[in-house]
Amino acid sequence: MDIALALMKFDYLSRLNYKPRKIWWEDGLTKEERAEVFRGLPRSDLPEALKNLSEREWMKHVVAEKMPIDLPAFLQSKKIVREDHYLLFYYDGKGECRYFQI
Repeated sequence: MDIALALMKFDYLSRLNYKPRKIWWEDGLTKEERAEVFRGLPRSDLPEALKNLSEREWMKHVVAEKMPIDLPAFLQSKKIVREDHYLLFYYDGKGECRYFQI
């Protein structure tokens, strides 16, 4: 069930052009948890688009979700590899969404 929910979250968030104000699922990260993710990530592990964001910009432009699978591996081979990751959706404010797994 958690894999199906993770794929539904990915489908929903990856198709949006702008960061959603509210999400429809109840187990999303709180503002404090998102801030903790931001502070806990080494800048060298972040993609270029996210490296120079301040915490305020992070909260404004990024949605972070826990994923129980390796999403890029699933999208490439359709095989489910159970590994916990964060999936970061970056909404640039110009109508484009990019996502990154860390």
